[in-house]
Order: sequence, then structure tokens, then C-alpha cells
Amino acid sequence: MGLFDNLKDVVHKTADEASENVRAKANETGIGRAVVNMVDSRRDSWLAKWPAGEPAGDFVLEGNTSRKAYIYYPDALSALPDFQRVLFDVVPGDVVLHSKYSGRTLDTAEDGGCIALAYGTQIVGACWGYRDVAMRLVAKGYRVRIAAEKRGMFNRDIPDMYVLGPDRY
Repeated sequence: MGLFDNLKDVVHKTADEASENVRAKANETGIGRAVVNMVDSRRDSWLAKWPAGEPAGDFVLEGNTSRKAYIYYPDALSALPDFQRVLFDVVPGDVVLHSKYSGRTLDTAEDGGCIALAYGTQIVGACWGYRDVAMRLVAKGYRVRIAAEKRGMFNRDIPDMYVLGPDRY
């Protein structure tokens, strides 16, 4: 079982858990049912396209351009010390993230240029930029990683993370 297989399971589980309450409320209306059915079919078609097998190799996006990483699931990052640099895995494909802190839901398929980020085997958040290059590399079979740094705490529970990517790609 490769890294992509583990992330596939995590993505599926995270999407199902995050949308459970939203789905229940949406099903109360006719248009809500239609939206839930559309999201389910898109998720199923995306899972069918997931890269199979081991990656062709690692490709690390790293540089001096700093972009905010929006953290939706902070548990995996809580033990990082300030100014610790890490590598996030770019999640290949689109996911729906839901923050229990802000109540905001982010769909990487609909919020243009956004990529989901994982640390270890857990999806932690998203950032804007690098989507085109990252998805082209994923389609070629690479495991895409991007450098990031913790710069303190956004609030008591959520770390303030920044992606450190290249100026050009």
C-alpha cells in the first residue's frame, strides 16, 4: 500500500465526516438533495481517477515566495515548534474541507487555484497557488511536496503556517 492509497482513504474519510451535518440539513430541501447528489458523484468520479501504485518519485516545490496556508485540521501540526520547516504533501485531486473553528467549508474544485495539503497521512488544510504545476506533476505520477514553515499560532488551537514555494514554475 503506497502513500497515495493511504491519502485516498484519509481524503474519503475526511470528506465524509466533514459533510455529514451539511448533508443532513441540505437533504431537507429539494435543491439541497440535488447538490448533495452532485457532490457525491463528483467525489466518486475523482476517486476513480486516483493515481495507482507507487509514485514516480518526489518533486519538491520550494523557494522564497511565502503564501498563507489555511489550516482546517490542526491536530497533526500542534506539536511543531515555531519556525519549524516541514514538507506538506499536495493532495492529488479535489477535496472538501470544513473548519469546526470558523464553520467555513472549502471545496478545492470550486475555489480556483487552491490545493489541499497533507502532513503525514492527515489532510491539514489548503493554500492558493501552484495548483496547475502540482496537478500536472501528479498526473505524471510524482508525489508532490511543498515546503512550509510554522510562524507561531493563528489562535490558541491553530498554527500559523506559510507555504514557501518558488517564484516561478
